[in-house]
Amino acid sequence: MVGEIDPLRDLLETRRFRRTSAEIIRDILLAAKNGAKKTHIMFRSNLNPAVMQKYIRFLMEEGLIALQDSDYVTTQKGTKFLECLNRLADLKQKIDEVQTEMGELFRKQKPHIKQEG
Repeated sequence: MVGEIDPLRDLLETRRFRRTSAEIIRDILLAAKNGAKKTHIMFRSNLNPAVMQKYIRFLMEEGLIALQDSDYVTTQKGTKFLECLNRLADLKQKIDEVQTEMGELFRKQKPHIKQEG
């Protein structure tokens, strides 16, 4: 697990095998959208208890989730943050598509450069 939770880090970098903090936060916020027990969120987010606790604490401190009765619920701020994450993910997908297209352009024709000398 990473040291600090930074939901925007790695969002525009190439896909890795591990989820980014932003992806984990998205999973937690989605799981808690209509209220959920910690265990339910943990299983839906595929996290171990220690990592889960770290994220829950961070999200509560930031006001993205709240504890209501015995359920965790995504707050209005959390819902807005989730919408922003989704917009960023859409932008990242578009960037990936453009990068792929650019790469294909260079693979299709290799310019012939004459060397002077």
